[in-house]
Amino acid sequence: MLDEETIKKYVEAGRIACIVKKEIEKYVKIGMKIIDIARYIESRIIE
Repeated sequence: MLDEETIKKYVEAGRIACIVKKEIEKYVKIGMKIIDIARYIESRIIE
């Protein structure tokens, strides 16, 4: 059985992991937009 202090640490770690995940997703979306723009420019140059 986990004591209350250990449970609090797990809850806090889960909350931090959730925040980090949201931040990473934000930067991945920005990165994907940059890649899409680069592909568009590349396709216009090739034409």
